[in-house]
Amino acid sequence: MIALVCFITVINYLDRTALGIAAPTIMETTGITKEQYSWIVSAFQLAYTLGQPIMGFFIDTVGLKLSFAICAAIWGLATMGHALTGTWSGLAFMRALMGFSEASAIPAGVKTASTWFPAKERGVATGVFNMGTSLAAVCSVNDAGSIGAMLAPPLIAWCIMFHSWQFAFIVSGSLALLAALFWFFCYKDPKDAKRLSDEERHYIESGQEQHLKTDKKEKTSIKHILSQRNFWGIGIARFLADPAWGTINFWVPIFFVETLHFSLKEIAMFVWLPFLLGDLGCLASGFVAKFFHDRGVSLINSRRITFTIAAVLKYYDDDWSGEYCRKSLHRRITD
Repeated sequence: MIALVCFITVINYLDRTALGIAAPTIMETTGITKEQYSWIVSAFQLAYTLGQPIMGFFIDTVGLKLSFAICAAIWGLATMGHALTGTWSGLAFMRALMGFSEASAIPAGVKTASTWFPAKERGVATGVFNMGTSLAAVCSVNDAGSIGAMLAPPLIAWCIMFHSWQFAFIVSGSLALLAALFWFFCYKDPKDAKRLSDEERHYIESGQEQHLKTDKKEKTSIKHILSQRNFWGIGIARFLADPAWGTINFWVPIFFVETLHFSLKEIAMFVWLPFLLGDLGCLASGFVAKFFHDRGVSLINSRRITFTIAAVLKYYDDDWSGEYCRKSLHRRITD
């Protein structure tokens, strides 16, 4: 099932990243300014932020299977709706609708991992579905975490070169509608999965936290959530890290076109490479956490060690490899 949610996440990020790769073409053909483009981007980000807790509640209330299928269908239609408007306000509205519904992806992925995997293996499972965010960028270029971000540049660029930027959104939105149907008819909880043996089902349930083993629904107040140290630890970390990722996803294609004079074909050829490494990092992080946990480190500390290592590597990446990449790019442009 984690492969299924990874597939949906790939489509999620592919749809999301389509705007970034298409942005130079859209701005050229519609006359949208950078300031207006920034409002389009902000509309998505704001709706996505507000949608996270709402979508988490929606998934818990309605159920993972139906709720995620509905959300995927909505963001698919919103993506296709990009092709129906040529104004910045119209695009901003579609991005907001898309962002609100796409906010379901991470809560759905986390819930799938917690439902189908014991706690000690959840790091690997989460790393796999997070790869979906990266692989999508290989095809479009704008927003993606990592498989979804990887697939985007080639696909979206080809659609634009073959037909138009509107066609690119129609294609990517159509994939989301197909993904919604695929999810609805294929996803099952462990208790309903007929192909799952009793031994496998027991293994999953025995490794879960106590509150996940019961069907009893207990409401958690916002006040209680805000009083938890874990919430603030995760929230502050995301608040500090995500702006850098957002800048890479939404603005780098425009930078490549306007400053480095990349063509659409060159963007498709090169922009996916960072996301490929992001995929490998997502997958490796889960195994690193499991490595420490198997050697006696507590579950929470094994995860802390993993993301601390990643943060240190990021610091040294900025210090030397980033400069190497800048010099390599400069040589490529000037040669």
